[in-house]
Amino acid sequence: MMKRKPLILVVDDEVAVVEELKRHIVDKLGWSMVSANNGKEGLKTLIKHKTWAGLGRNKIDCVILDVKMPIMNGPEMLMRWRKKEGFYECMPFILLSAYEDKEIWSRATSVTIGRVAEYLQKPWDNQQLLDTLKNIVINQTQEYMSDDLREKSYSRKQGLSEVESDWKD
Repeated sequence: MMKRKPLILVVDDEVAVVEELKRHIVDKLGWSMVSANNGKEGLKTLIKHKTWAGLGRNKIDCVILDVKMPIMNGPEMLMRWRKKEGFYECMPFILLSAYEDKEIWSRATSVTIGRVAEYLQKPWDNQQLLDTLKNIVINQTQEYMSDDLREKSYSRKQGLSEVESDWKD
């Protein structure tokens, strides 16, 4: 029996970013991809891809989510989705952002709120993106990646706090 191709949802309002991600996901990995222009469309797409009338697993294997978008931003979409998930579910999310934001880092990497597998800064490293996707989808190491990201996040937040205090002095 042949397994289905992994399906990745890209939620980003920039067409160029979506096309660049498609080049890597579809052309290089040979996987399938769907996209949405904002968080509201992203939620609809996630719901549309649930199996067994919403009782089964989602056909989408991972979400790549931009932080800043019109209508509904990435963190809002992430929080709304987490509230809809069952206790046993945890859709893997990779956040993309061109901006450093201590509050977003805190919420996205929180064990109880965001549970994000990775947080990549635009422009991202293509090999890191591909390795992250393979680890999440093929190796299913999202939880370990989330733990590693939380560790990086603690030190990252510390660094951001030091920069903020330098600016205040």
